[in-house]
Formats: sequence, C-alpha cells, structure tokens
Amino acid sequence: MRVSLAEVREVFDRLLTGESRKVASAWALERMQAADAGAIIYEPQDAESRIWVAITFLGGVDLITDMAGNYLYGPLDFADNRP
Repeated sequence: MRVSLAEVREVFDRLLTGESRKVASAWALERMQAADAGAIIYEPQDAESRIWVAITFLGGVDLITDMAGNYLYGPLDFADNRP
C-alpha cells in the first residue's frame, strides 16, 4: 500500500471541513495495519517519519475523553498536526 504526504494532508483537510472522524480514523488504522505487515510504501520516502506521525495522530481522532462525548482532539489539533 502506498501512502503519500499529499494524501495525508488531504485527510486532515477533510477533517477541518467536517468529514467524519470515524472515516479518518478508519483510513489511518488501515495504514497502520499495512505498516505492521511491512506492506506500506511512503511517498516521498524522506517524509516517512512525518507521514507516520500524522497517521498515528489520525488513528486517534475519534477518541472520546468522557461520558459527555467530548473528543480528545479538536479542529485546532487537526490544524496543528497537519504535516
């Protein structure tokens, strides 16, 4: 599976415009599983670390912190963590 820096940025941009957190998290978790299986290619290769940090962040964008349903991360976090 290939994952590009541009693709990751697009996921962040969609989050900032209201895309479902569950969709973004599922996207990230699929890439995490590919990485665990050694089946991921980062593009560009020299951005691997930035891409990976962004993917792991996206994997948790749907985490809820309390019984009131508040999310761990908000829009400011999305903007701050966009690679």
